[in-house]
Amino acid sequence: MIKTGKYYIPNMSVLFKKSCVGLSVIVFVLLFGLFTHELGHGFTAMVFGAEITYIEIMPGIQLYPEIKRIEWDGNVGSIGHLSLDSEWKSGLATLMGSGSTAIVAYLAIVALYALRPKGTLRFALFLVSLIFAIDIVAYSILPKFGLQHWIIIGGTSPEPLIGALMLGVSETAFYTATILHFIVSYGLTANYIVNLLQNQRI
Repeated sequence: MIKTGKYYIPNMSVLFKKSCVGLSVIVFVLLFGLFTHELGHGFTAMVFGAEITYIEIMPGIQLYPEIKRIEWDGNVGSIGHLSLDSEWKSGLATLMGSGSTAIVAYLAIVALYALRPKGTLRFALFLVSLIFAIDIVAYSILPKFGLQHWIIIGGTSPEPLIGALMLGVSETAFYTATILHFIVSYGLTANYIVNLLQNQRI
């Protein structure tokens, strides 16, 4: 900050560097979320003995079995595997895409409270707690209204709901749990921010 009389003018060089760091963190968290979601499907399928057949990410890039350009189908990412031998295994593999991001969101929330990080790490964990937690909510609800997973990109069917139904969970129970998850995760994150702001005033 540069002081001019009684006013402070931001140092543009410092502001630019902070903006670049912030943008880099956002991009990293989004990519981390993409791979967490897709690998959640893949790892669950692999635990049950299925072989991964392909991994693709937007905008039309195949990462496995070979890196190449492909026609983009509008999905943020997708992972294919051989068929599993029971419906509940397939259901769990389907659910664990968004299930994995939800788990990581809670780990980020725990880290915020337990580690009390500062700076870039705090910003990254804060983003993870918000973006990863909303994944299962968005993917379960938005396709019901004709939208995609992330409004204009992503899957067009409520993938987590489909997985839950295959596990024998009723639609009512699933949406009740999803709403509860949203309230708890965002409530904890909001409480952390409120406490942080209050402590900074002291």
